[in-house]
Formats: sequence, C-alpha cells, structure tokens
Amino acid sequence: LFDPSCEHVDNNWWLAAQIIAFATFAAIILSCFTFCYESMPSQVLSRMEGKEDVGWYVVETTCIMWFTLELIVRFVTCPSRIAFVKQPLNWVDLVTIIPWYIEFALRVIGQSEHNMDNLAVFRVLRIARVSRVLKVSKYSDTLLVVLQTFSKSTDALAMLVFLLTITMLIFGSAVWVAELGACTFDQAQ
Repeated sequence: LFDPSCEHVDNNWWLAAQIIAFATFAAIILSCFTFCYESMPSQVLSRMEGKEDVGWYVVETTCIMWFTLELIVRFVTCPSRIAFVKQPLNWVDLVTIIPWYIEFALRVIGQSEHNMDNLAVFRVLRIARVSRVLKVSKYSDTLLVVLQTFSKSTDALAMLVFLLTITMLIFGSAVWVAELGACTFDQAQ
C-alpha cells in the first residue's frame, strides 16, 4: 500500500492508496479523540441527564461508517478471502466497529439510555483500532529496530508486565477501598 516500487502495485493507483491510507489514519486518531472526549466527567454527566452532544455523535458515526466501508472494500477486493479472515488486524477492525452497531440497534428498538450505559464496556473495544497504526511500523527502520529489541526481550518484559500488573491490582484495590462512596459526578469539582 505504501511502497510504489512493489511489483504487484499499480503505480496509477498508488496515490489513491496513499490518500485512503492517510484518511484512515486520520479517522483512527479522530475516533480515539472522540473516545477520550466521551469519557470526560462533563460528558458522562450530560449523558446521565439525557443530553447527548449530537456533534460528537455525528463525528463518531462518520468514523465508524468510514471504517465499515474500508473493511468491506478490503474484504471484497482481497485476492484470498480466507487469508483476509485469518489476519488478526482484520478481526481487530471488525471488533472495533461492532459495538457502535450494537448501540445503534438498541437505540432503534427503543432501549432506555440507562440500559445502554451497561454496554459502555463495548465502547472500550473501539480503542483497539489504535493497533492498526502499528502496521505503519514496517516502513520505518527505527520502529523496526525497536520491535526487534522488544521481541528479543520478551521474557524480561513479560516479568515486568506481570509485576506491574500485580502492583496496580494491589494499589488500585487499596485506593478503591479508601475512596469507597466518595466518587460523585458533581460539576463543581
């Protein structure tokens, strides 16, 4: 997609592929920004009061439509659909758009906003789209060196992640117990 010197890439379509790749990258960044904006206390409070920011919903919907269209076009134009289905990043793409469609279907059938807040965990799946940015790394020598370093240090990094996870669980639980009942979404704070 990025390398015009590849033998299998038609140079006439290379610029179009670059533009589409850039648009997808921009949509990923915009989608992540929207995800972060939705989690701000003022937005949570507005959603609890039944008010929703229509502008951000339109931005999110546009991004999801772009991701859906891109996934469908890549699937339809793929020479081997079996190989396409076996690619983990294609599954990541699918998993990140499904939560929006679930929420949309619930809105269409008239579920109350309170019941939809229980599905907030599905919104977290959308952030997995950031992993697509890693595909760009194969075209950067510096990132390739970093990835090779990580791959040769997996045992030490696994131990580090394990110890950090245990530490976060212990201290996170302690903070939760210490703040039990003190959390409110007051706009004055």
